[in-house]
Amino acid sequence: MLQRIGADAEPDSLWMFGTELWLGFETKTECDPDGEISARAVREAGGHLNFAASSTSVKVPDGSFAVIISPQDRVHRPAVAVTAGRAAWCPLVAVAEVADRLTSAWTASGSGPAPSVRRRPRR
Repeated sequence: MLQRIGADAEPDSLWMFGTELWLGFETKTECDPDGEISARAVREAGGHLNFAASSTSVKVPDGSFAVIISPQDRVHRPAVAVTAGRAAWCPLVAVAEVADRLTSAWTASGSGPAPSVRRRPRR
């Protein structure tokens, strides 16, 4: 888990499975459910991996990505062009399942205990 220091560009959460995989989260839960996920939200989510790499002086592991958690179920077409394969949409209810599967796989791989998963406090 990337330690939070209160910087402006910090991810809402970033799970770091050593140098194997990083999974960042950008929550957009207060947006209009009838809208679309914007290119700005996608760029912000993808930038979380870069922020973590800069903060830790570690290269982003191949295959790492960021998830946008949003009640919106449509993506603005130009947003797809800026994902660079590093951002995906996920409904809020699926996050717990993703966490369970990743931590189980990490533990089963023999890589040691899975990172703790903490929620970002609401401002």
